[in-house]
Order: sequence, then structure tokens, then C-alpha cells
Amino acid sequence: MKIQVLILFFFSFLISAQLPTLEISDSKGKFSKDSKVYLDNLNIDVKISGNISTTTMTMIFKNDYNRILEGNLTFPRFYY
Repeated sequence: MKIQVLILFFFSFLISAQLPTLEISDSKGKFSKDSKVYLDNLNIDVKISGNISTTTMTMIFKNDYNRILEGNLTFPRFYY
């Protein structure tokens, strides 16, 4: 039972470590997470030809502010 809990904890840590993060710049140029800017739509297109695959991700973000914002999207790559 203990080994199952450890395995579950380990895999849940790996999954959470791979989540993209979006940070928005404030008026002083400092970046932080903001709930008023969020991912509204995500489209993932995968094309496979033989042993080569091409993955295209289209992300549309919703901005609830009345101004143009600058941000950083960190999208970690999956290693195995």
C-alpha cells in the first residue's frame, strides 16, 4: 500500500511540474500570475506521417483588462 501511495505522489508531482504558466507584467515591470488573463481556448492538432509527428498548439487567451498587456508564457518541454 505504501509503495502505491509513493508512486501516485511521484506521478502527480511530475504532472504538476509540466503545467504551462502565464505571468503578466504590472506597471513596474514585475511579472506575476494574474487571474484576469486566462486560457480561453486550446486547439491541439497532431499530424503523423510514418515515424514523424508534428504537433501544433493554438492557444487563445482572454484578457479582462481594458488595456494591452505584456506577459511571459512558460511552456515546459516533456522529457523522457
